[in-house]
Amino acid sequence: MGAVNLPDNIQDGEDLLAGPVMANFQAITQTVNGSLEANANVSTASAVTQPGSTNAEGVAASIARSDHKHLIQGFENLAADPTTGNFKGRVYWNTVTNELRYCEDATGSGTFGSLTPTATELVIHAAQHKDGGHDPLADNTLTDHMFAAKGTIFSVTLGADSASFSGTGWTTIIDLTTITTTGQQTLGIAVQGFLQASGGSGNPNAALRLVDVTASNTTIWMSPIQECDAGIQNWVSGYFYYTTPAGGARTIRLQGGATSNVSGGVIMKQPAGFNTNSVVGPTMQAVIL
Repeated sequence: MGAVNLPDNIQDGEDLLAGPVMANFQAITQTVNGSLEANANVSTASAVTQPGSTNAEGVAASIARSDHKHLIQGFENLAADPTTGNFKGRVYWNTVTNELRYCEDATGSGTFGSLTPTATELVIHAAQHKDGGHDPLADNTLTDHMFAAKGTIFSVTLGADSASFSGTGWTTIIDLTTITTTGQQTLGIAVQGFLQASGGSGNPNAALRLVDVTASNTTIWMSPIQECDAGIQNWVSGYFYYTTPAGGARTIRLQGGATSNVSGGVIMKQPAGFNTNSVVGPTMQAVIL
């Protein structure tokens, strides 16, 4: 639709008759009533960039086209909390700390808080869902694949005969240091080896024990007491279950003790092959169940 066109051009000195005047008025009325068109008989202006902190209508007086487009503006990008133009609820992206921040109090230069959760907050939230927490998970909620890794076998083998031990104390034989558990997990632990009197007179009594060094050297297993002869190797073995008090890396220590009724004490023999068989079992093994 074009612009308004007047059918009659009234000149100075002409009689002002109703016909030409009304014809002009009708031409205007027909165009205005339903025939206004952007950029044809109504002008439109270019889009105006709105500041990110604006929380009110704009001030431009121009008319928008029916198919005009809105530019969806993201959050303001600022390097620090703004000190002017603040209002409660103003949100911006901090380009230095990489977080969303919001104005919680517009008084003075404004007070801002963070909308981005920190790693500590996530940990605290997760703690609410543990047993005894504010919102614990229901029984049987977790599926098996969600548990910590299981089935890994940790082992250590005595590389040489141990030092001779006797008396009322305990002598360290070997440490298993490769175990790492996640929280309280149950270990299946196996121990095997040969005890032998190292000389002298008499047959001393001897035993092995395991201590959890990480848990304040708590004794977690002790073998039956064996009577040891100087020329005979006495087989000692054991298998038991142990639930760790906490997660993390831990050290399980094998120790030996013996009575002192023989001058040479007792030793634990290094495992060795026999005849053509060279396969030697480990001294200590543990598996997370």
